[in-house]
Amino acid sequence: MPPIHHKEPPRIQNQTLSLDLGGEEARLPPPEPDIEAAFAEWWAAVPRKVAKGAALRAYRSALKHATPADLLAGIRRYADEVRGGRSASSHTLQRG
Repeated sequence: MPPIHHKEPPRIQNQTLSLDLGGEEARLPPPEPDIEAAFAEWWAAVPRKVAKGAALRAYRSALKHATPADLLAGIRRYADEVRGGRSASSHTLQRG
């Protein structure tokens, strides 16, 4: 059996990778918002603070369909309605 000669693996030096995207510039996705800070601001506006852990999970899920600003505006409208005398139980969370 002939001896096996091991070659050194190729050395990679600082190189950049470029992709041809058909003339369009590569765009990085926008940075994720600071969810904890956004949730804290949202939670401060919640009129009835119950089940914070469940609320955080629902908040994260809602971020798939809305921005933190949209969610904050919505909870503020809801809080205004609750303070204005409308029953909080008449509102439901719609899941998409």
